[in-house]
Order: sequence, then structure tokens, then C-alpha cells
Amino acid sequence: MYIELPIGYAWEGQCFIRNGIGPPQSALLEGGSMTADVMVGSAVGGSVHALVIGEFKRPGVINLREWLAGAVDLSLNTRRLQQELWGYAHHYNCYYAFAYDGQYLLIVRFQAMTQPEIRRCKTRHWLIPYDAQAPQVTARRAFYSLVRCAWQRDVGTRVGDSGIFSLGDWTFRRNALTGRVFWSSNVDRRPEHPDVSRSLDEDERKWVWADDEGGVVRHEEHHAI
Repeated sequence: MYIELPIGYAWEGQCFIRNGIGPPQSALLEGGSMTADVMVGSAVGGSVHALVIGEFKRPGVINLREWLAGAVDLSLNTRRLQQELWGYAHHYNCYYAFAYDGQYLLIVRFQAMTQPEIRRCKTRHWLIPYDAQAPQVTARRAFYSLVRCAWQRDVGTRVGDSGIFSLGDWTFRRNALTGRVFWSSNVDRRPEHPDVSRSLDEDERKWVWADDEGGVVRHEEHHAI
């Protein structure tokens, strides 16, 4: 799965991929001592932290039946993979992880809000078979979507409550677990505001909210990412 170049273009250097994350590269990360195969990281505001941690495995390590069925009697390969992904995620305070064995891409999202919760939180996971000829979701596209979701959460965490504002009866918010934005009122919740839309001011490199006639009703305080 060649993905490094598209990710670099999409996030303009604010998001990067490093291989063999551990000593000495992990000196960039506080407490880094465990070596993971891949880390997708964010470098914003002078700090470096993990968005996604991943492992490459030999073919057959990812057991489709055990991951999909939630089997209790797990094979040794599955138990070890769980321990690795959960351990790396907790160690690097990372809420998304993946494993790839050449046959399946396993994506895990930890339903946690803080680092201590990662070890015992509920998870959601997805399995995408690798098939270069598949007409639907490919492993490469799924990996790109994984990074995008992790980036959205990271942005939401950094923006925090300062990103909450209201336009009319609608309030702009972010889902705490996914970073996805939505608008809420006293009676409804929608992915888009019913009367205004967002566009990019190319000169200021900031998002603006405008009505149907193009009139700007709000400039965002944060630069577009």
C-alpha cells in the first residue's frame, strides 16, 4: 500500500509517516520506547504526536472469522496482535491502529477519551480484504480514510471548546470521538447548516461561512488545515 506521497500532499507536511518507530526515532515522542512498524504522526504547533500506529504482519496472521465474530477462544496470533495494537496505542496515546498482512487491512478505533481509558475501552474495527482489482473500497483508500478520521479527531481535540459557535438557532460542534462536525438545535441535528455553507478564503487561508447569496456571516478564528 503506497500511501506516503498522497498523505504528504493532502496535509501539506503537517502529517507524516515514519517507519520503525522506536529508539532512536521515538525520542521525538515523550516516553517513546516501544518500536512499532509504522506511525502516522502530526506535527502542528511545534509538537509531534501519533495519529495512527500500525503493524505489518506475515500473510494469514489476521484471522477474519475471529475478528468479525468476536470469538472468545482466540488463536495465539490474534491474542498477540491484540496485545501489540492495544499496547502501542496506549503507549503513544493514539486512538487509531491498524495491521496489514497482505490479505487484510485491520483497522481499530479505540472508543476512549483519555490515554488511561485505551487499555480497557470498547473498540470498533473494520476488515478490508486486499484486492488490487476490487471495484469497491480498496485497502489503500481505506488506509487514507483512516488517517483522515484520525486527523479530524486531532483537530477537534486541539480546537476544543473554542471551536463551538452559533449561527442563528444552530450550534456548530464536533463529535468528541471522531472529530466530525455537526450542527445542533433544540430539536434537531444535521451534518450541514440549513442556511449557510462553508468555503475557503484563499487569500486569508481561513474558512468563512456565507449565506446563499455569498454574503459572509462569519470568519473562522482558526486557519484552514
